[in-house]
Amino acid sequence: KVIYEVSGEQFSPEASFGIMFENVLSNITNSGVRIRSIDYNYQPADDTILLTNIPGYNACELSFITVSNYTQLQALFKNIAKEKYLSSINEVFIEPYDKDKTILISKFKIRLYTKTI
Repeated sequence: KVIYEVSGEQFSPEASFGIMFENVLSNITNSGVRIRSIDYNYQPADDTILLTNIPGYNACELSFITVSNYTQLQALFKNIAKEKYLSSINEVFIEPYDKDKTILISKFKIRLYTKTI
């Protein structure tokens, strides 16, 4: 996979993720998964690509809590894996809802990458 490149210097590292965010959110809504919460972590300290200190490379980790059924969550993860640009799904934690075991409460992280030079 390739890292998404933003041409020109008009974008900050944070703004360079706009298209990537849109792709992730589209994949989530198209798969029928509902989002409970999203948290953003720009430039995560433990990222192996960032630890190489190559200028222009950026990472953003999105932490999600979602509600779905098994089929919807599977479709989401397959769609993320099929994306053209480099991303990774990390720290997946899934548990069934207490009142209806067919509903899943999921916590997972998706790490995205861009290059701004």
